[in-house]
Amino acid sequence: MAKLAESRDTDTGKHLERIQEYCRDLAIELSKDEAFEACLDSQYIQLLQMTSSLHHIGKIGIPDRVLLKPGKLN
Repeated sequence: MAKLAESRDTDTGKHLERIQEYCRDLAIELSKDEAFEACLDSQYIQLLQMTSSLHHIGKIGIPDRVLLKPGKLN
């Protein structure tokens, strides 16, 4: 599904990769805190990294004329 969203907008692909890295890095740092260490194991961090790219899934339903419109929407 994330690849489908990425195919609709070329800028999205690089953005999704950055978001995955940010989520992984943030989760790793949080896992070092005793308040989060019990729930942020390596499997969960990997799951967060893989699923974070779904945050743009709504782009699939937006028509290209809106999604790819240059400038502001009116």
